Amino acid sequence: MEKFGMNFGGGPSKKDLLETIETQKKQLLQYQARLKDVVRAYKSLLKEKEALEASIKVLSVSHEADVGLSGVQPPGLTFPDSVDDRCSTHSEDSTGTATSLDTAASLTSVKGEFGVEDDRAARGPLPPKSEEASGSESGVSSSSGDGPSAGSEMDKRVHQLKTQLATLTSSLATVTQEKSRMEASYLADKKKMKQDLEDANKKAEEERGRLEGDLKVLQEQIAETKARLITQQHDRAQEQSDHALMLRELQKLLQEERTQRQDLEHWRAYRIN
Repeated sequence: MEKFGMNFGGGPSKKDLLETIETQKKQLLQYQARLKDVVRAYKSLLKEKEALEASIKVLSVSHEADVGLSGVQPPGLTFPDSVDDRCSTHSEDSTGTATSLDTAASLTSVKGEFGVEDDRAARGPLPPKSEEASGSESGVSSSSGDGPSAGSEMDKRVHQLKTQLATLTSSLATVTQEKSRMEASYLADKKKMKQDLEDANKKAEEERGRLEGDLKVLQEQIAETKARLITQQHDRAQEQSDHALMLRELQKLLQEERTQRQDLEHWRAYRIN
């Protein structure tokens, strides 16, 4: 009975159970493929997130560094003031030197009149020159000492910018790679879906052709069966007609036989009398 899909226990038959198992297997395969696609998309988005976070971090650090540098005046910008100071110091030195030389000449011309005390008084203004010169030299040395520190700051800044540029380039490459991979995956899925659609349409056309052929065969069989039934009905009607005719003939013959027998009996009775 199970062979014909019959089950008297009231539950599903073996054929129904096998069909259910096959359907569930197909659904599991579809869910597995979808889960793989979801995991792949999640990993891709995670990579893009990490790359974008690294880019944001680099940009935020760069912005903070720019704000810090804009709040502090670079040492290089103090060079014009120091140069002006040095120029004014040198001009004052030259002016003081010329004044002291003129004073010394005038005092020498009148040296005999005022004596040694006037000569010492004439030499008195010379010491400030040495102090001013030492001050100018200290200014030059301090300004020259600020140069290497500014250069090191610029080197650090350039190195930091190079590192940030490398990080941004790597992040951009990662995002571009993931986008390219997603685009390739999308194109592959689109091509696969298009191929599946074409295969499904082709299979549907083949199935429709097969069903149309089966329908045509069934219609021909139905037409043949109808024709056969009509022929059989005609044959049966003819047989019934023939049987009725034969029955009538037999009844006629029987009636004639009875009539002849009665006539013969009447004739025998007449002769005996």
